[in-house]
Formats: sequence, C-alpha cells, structure tokens
Amino acid sequence: MIQEWLARFERRLGAPLGTSSAVLAKRLRGLSFSEVEQFGLDVQRRYVLSLPNADAASIVKERLKHWEHRFSLGDDDDEVSGA
Repeated sequence: MIQEWLARFERRLGAPLGTSSAVLAKRLRGLSFSEVEQFGLDVQRRYVLSLPNADAASIVKERLKHWEHRFSLGDDDDEVSGA
C-alpha cells in the first residue's frame, strides 16, 4: 500500500524521485502511513520552494537521511531510558 502511494506521489509531483517506489517503501518501513505522508509533503514542499532548479532525487535523498536520523535517535532514547 505504501509502495502504491509513493508511486502515485511521484506521478503527482511530476518529477522522478531518484529511486523506485519499492526501494523507498523499504527504506520507510516501520513508519505509519501518516508519517510516510508527512515525508511526501516534506519532499513536495522543498521541491516547490527550490523551483525552477529543483532536483527531486536530491531532495528525496537528503530527506531520507534526515528521517532515518530522526527515527534512529528516537530508538536510542528509548534504549537509554530503559523503555
């Protein structure tokens, strides 16, 4: 389902995301649908703001790093607090 949403998102954006929807879905595994949607909105907002020189693939790559770091920090905090 998330893979399908990402494929539709790429078509709506009108720019290649730089990786397949299957690979993106795998990288975003574990996120809720709402969080995946927020990821897409983040990419879309940055894409629009960087027009006319926007590069969706670069934006996706940078945002993936940010989101992965964001959620890995949360995991580390849980381990530290004993949760």
